[in-house]
Amino acid sequence: LLTQINYFSAELTETGDISNTHGWPDLAMISFAQDMGVKVKLTATLFGSAQLTTLLSNNDYRQNSIDNLLSLVLTAGADGIDIDFELVPESQRENLVTFMSDLATEFRSNLPGAIITMASPAVDWWGSWDYEALANICDGLFVMGYDYHWTGSTTAGPVSPLGGFFFDVEYTIYDYLEITNGNSQKIILGVPYYGYDWPVQ
Repeated sequence: LLTQINYFSAELTETGDISNTHGWPDLAMISFAQDMGVKVKLTATLFGSAQLTTLLSNNDYRQNSIDNLLSLVLTAGADGIDIDFELVPESQRENLVTFMSDLATEFRSNLPGAIITMASPAVDWWGSWDYEALANICDGLFVMGYDYHWTGSTTAGPVSPLGGFFFDVEYTIYDYLEITNGNSQKIILGVPYYGYDWPVQ
């Protein structure tokens, strides 16, 4: 029933080095999945505005991260890469597109058929994401359609409301479709298999 597995994760540093691979490569898992016709991608993570600013605004750091991730994927015999950058600041909007363009070029040159995806936000709070450009570069944008209300929220509410709120899944999908000029083939909706218990007064 699966088509792709994203292995979570290779943690990037702000200079493009790898700080933790969390057991990658799991060669037995990769081989078993591929034998079943399932593609396996490595997820690369970096969370934090300051760290992402350092990485994305420096050409050498960007290239270092691309080289390191490509090596991890090729060594494992995997099928591609998934990028999960969170809290991207508005100042790095263009640099994020440059990074993904360079990464896609490198991967597709060295791994024919490489699958390039990235996690993207349910709501682009700061205008940091050029959905259209990124959709054209990537094979898919994995829209994180959850945490509209989360553990730090000041009010109780659904994790992933389909409708009934201003910011909800309906808003998110229409936002992506509008900005990408209807590029629905590149939009993957991520849904949560979890919820929260809300003690309230």
